[in-house]
Amino acid sequence: ETICRVTGGMKVKADRDESSPYAAMLAAQDVAQRCKELGITALHIKLRATGGN
Repeated sequence: ETICRVTGGMKVKADRDESSPYAAMLAAQDVAQRCKELGITALHIKLRATGGN
């Protein structure tokens, strides 16, 4: 079940910053805040990242 979904593009203005670590940090902070509001204290997170085979 998906409770909250936030992307880098939703957090930064410039297209070149969408996949940056800064955008990921902002997205993670939003998700953490939303989970706290819902009373969730522990979760399993699935990340999609660039690179790797």
